[in-house]
Order: sequence, then structure tokens, then C-alpha cells
Amino acid sequence: MFRACQLKLQELVLESDTREYPDRRTDEIRTIIVIDSIKNPYESMYLKARYNNYYLIGIYTEESERRKRLREDEHMVDDDINALDIIEQNSAFKREIKQYEKWRKAGENPEDCPTPYIIRKMYEQFQEHQLLDDLSFISPFILQNVSSCLDSADILINNRPDDRSYTYLKQTLLRYVCLIMNPGLVLPTAIERCMQTAMTAKLNSGCISRQVGAVVTDDAYHLLSIGWNQQPEGQLPCSYRDLCELYHHWCPEGYSDYENDDKGLLQTHIKTQVEDFFDTDDCPLRAHGKLPCYCFKDYHNQINEERNQVHTRALHAEETAFLSLGANHLRAENGILFTTSSPCELCSKKAMHLGIKTIYYVEPYAGVSEKHVLSIGERKKRPQLILFTGAIGTAYNRLYTPLLPRKDENEMWLGAKMGARLMEQIEKKRARKEPADSVKRRCVPHAHG
Repeated sequence: MFRACQLKLQELVLESDTREYPDRRTDEIRTIIVIDSIKNPYESMYLKARYNNYYLIGIYTEESERRKRLREDEHMVDDDINALDIIEQNSAFKREIKQYEKWRKAGENPEDCPTPYIIRKMYEQFQEHQLLDDLSFISPFILQNVSSCLDSADILINNRPDDRSYTYLKQTLLRYVCLIMNPGLVLPTAIERCMQTAMTAKLNSGCISRQVGAVVTDDAYHLLSIGWNQQPEGQLPCSYRDLCELYHHWCPEGYSDYENDDKGLLQTHIKTQVEDFFDTDDCPLRAHGKLPCYCFKDYHNQINEERNQVHTRALHAEETAFLSLGANHLRAENGILFTTSSPCELCSKKAMHLGIKTIYYVEPYAGVSEKHVLSIGERKKRPQLILFTGAIGTAYNRLYTPLLPRKDENEMWLGAKMGARLMEQIEKKRARKEPADSVKRRCVPHAHG
């Protein structure tokens, strides 16, 4: 449909411009397509695979500012905002659906249920189309997941408070539109360069829940250390740890004494899982050649009915970056921390101890680190927490890699190499063209006849 409309538009433009621009070609008419509000990461994945010049731009802002705008501009109350947040997060939506299902099975009055009305209506639709049993399988592909879209965004823009004309937002968008049209037009910012290093570092993480990268620089953006969330040196990453391997003791050195204890709580709880499911041909992971890798923290917390973050095996990305500073720890004072996820309470305290003055982050991490740990003491000494703006991932490479080396591009447009004899080469070129141009000018009739 778009291509048909584009061809028609080209015909109309050329028809109206024929007299004024007799040599104009259809391929000179360029079009940029903007799709608003993509909220499922697999929609974006399809478009990225289908169209080479596709970029996902994530425009986000601080949580407090977002809620303020929804209240003031959209006239939404807190209950509506909370319902919106649940719908836009796949995991939160599934939890709410399960809670509502328990409520219904308990025979309670649906009208007294705390589940938001819109989610109850969505539950009824899933039930009507017999999708509830398969919800965990199909939900990633049919439900909204805004946070995952931001995780996969090519360009992130902090839509911070702006003037009435949205000058900052327009300038930022203009920068990246120009880079899309002409890769390598400008150099990356120092902030982009450092965050890209953190983004690359996070790929080294073997965490099966969330990969995080971190970079520490001095106040002039000179790199001091990098880190990612990982287990202590010499231990297997969680992505390589196999529940069946643990149960059968195929590699006891890869697991702790607590995990290997046959009389312990963990072995007792995984016995039935392994024997009746993971070790059978009915296990979907086995059918697809996947390891039943597991998170020790999740199992330990469920066994003890608690939600404790202390039991995680991994050091946080910020911790490994801080530990890697070595003699550079003095240069980190008044320095900058770049992290793909805002620091937790423990890492925030370490950052303050080192004298970090600015923290750039992409994904907000739940907790009270900003309001509690980072917001204490003299205001001028408090670290500043800033939501990141810039290109990341593969888009960073695509936007900042010129299609041609700049010197070769200049030669292409000028028709001659730039150097001491540039004008001499251009004059020779003009001289060769002049006779043909004169004949052409004589052949073109004047407008007045």
C-alpha cells in the first residue's frame, strides 16, 4: 500500500515540477516512515529483520516525571496509571491475571476484587478464546512489554522537562535523523562512547535473569575500569549450570557443598522435578536442546518463602568495575559511573564511598537507592543520577560508521582529490564540460518564446 501511494505521489510531484525541474528523477524523492508506539519487542524484531534501515527509538523519562505528566496532561488518576503499568509489563500482567484467577476460583465477588477493571475484561477475553492455559507460552508475542522494547532500542532519548517548543527533544531527534540519512556525519558523544562500552561489557555476563554492564571513568570520561555481573572467578556462570547435572553429581566441583548435599533442602526439592520431568522426553527443554539452567536465588527463596537478594551468586556489574579499579580508585573521585541498570542500594553506597559524582543509567532498578542512599548529606556532594540519551548496540556502529571514508566521499562529490592542486583539477574538469554545456544552453528555448 505504501509503495503504491509513494509511486502516485512521485507522479504528482514530477508532473507539477516538470517545467521548473526538467531533469528531476523519481529516486530523488525520499520518504521517512515513522511508526508510533511499538510496545512489543517482537514487533520491533520483525521490522528490524525486514528493513535494513530500521531504527527503534525509545523515548522515556524519569518515573516521577512520567507520572506527573500522565496526571496533568492525560488527567489520569493513580489507579489508572498503575493499571497501565501492569498492562505494559508482560511479567506484571501475568501475575495479575493469576491473582484474579485465584480470586474467582475462591468464589469471591468479582466486583470486590482489587484487580483493575480493564485487566478483568482482558481476562474474560482470554477465557472466551481459550487462551488462558497457553498464556505463559504466547504472552511474549501478543502482550505489551515496554521495558523489553526499551532494552532493545537502538536510540534512547531522555525526554526530560523541556520548554514549550520541545527544543531539546527536537534537537536530539534531528541529530539522529541526520545520522540515519548520513552515517558518520558527526562523532559519538563522550557519554555515548562510555555507555556503549558498558553495553558491550554486559554481554560477558552469564546471568540468566539480567545482563548488566558498568564502566567507571574519571571526570574527563577517560576509562578507568569495566565490569559486568558475574560469579567469582573460577566458578561456572549460571547459564552453564544444569539442574540434572547437579542432581546426578556429574560435576560436583561446579556446585557448592550446600547444593550437593543429598540430605539438604535443595536436593530434596529438585528430586521430583528432575526424575519426573527434566530427565524425561516430555521436557520441552530437552526436546529443543536446551539446558535446564537455574537460578539458585529463586530456588532458595521459594524453599524458604522469602524474597532475599543476598542469595544471588553473582557480583553486580558495578561491584566488579569498582574491584577492577585497583590503583585507579583515587582517580575515580569526582568520576562518572555508566551502568546499563541503575545501581542498587549496596552498589550506590560503594559509588558514594569512591566519590562518584555522576551516574548515567539506562534501565531503572527497583529499590530505594536514589531516594535513600544517594539523597543524603550536602546537596553539592550528592551523586547526580541521569537517564541516558544516545545510540547503543549495533545502531552505534551503524550510525557512526561512514558509508565511505570521508576523504573518498569528498573526492566523489568534488570529482577530484582534495590537495594543493584541487582547483587546477576542478578547472580542467570545467573546461572539458564547457562546450557541451554551451550547446545545451543554446538549444533550450526561452520561456517567452
